Amino acid sequence: MFDYKNSPLNRLSEDGHRRYMMQQMFQQQVNISGRKNLMARITGKKRNLISLNREELPANGRYLGIQIVNINDIRGTENRSTEFDNDFLPKEAHIEQRWINVASAMVRGVTLPPVDLILADGVYYVRDGHHRISVMRALGYELLEASVTIYDE
Repeated sequence: MFDYKNSPLNRLSEDGHRRYMMQQMFQQQVNISGRKNLMARITGKKRNLISLNREELPANGRYLGIQIVNINDIRGTENRSTEFDNDFLPKEAHIEQRWINVASAMVRGVTLPPVDLILADGVYYVRDGHHRISVMRALGYELLEASVTIYDE
């Protein structure tokens, strides 16, 4: 008798279903972003991530190590202000596959590296980890591990 439960076919089916669900979640996030951005245009409010101006930072940063950071305290980006809005909702279709890969890994329980953040003037900016932050927010995470470098006077 064929043991479907323990066969590679079952794992393929689970992986396909997981990717399909993550694709649906991505599309939902893009739709939410579109609605929020439409409302922002109507009301005149901005929904962009704050862009970090590296030229205004002091010359040397101080590494604070791995820290637990409230995901809602991350308000800016070093380099991806057009791909995510200020809630880290995806805005562009070309990031879909990367977003789905990150989401699929997270729901499978794969441990991903901490995001890389810059802390300047009390604001956290993302250096690396935009997709992870976006997925974590979509999945309801409130806290995350981050490698933090602070730039202060």
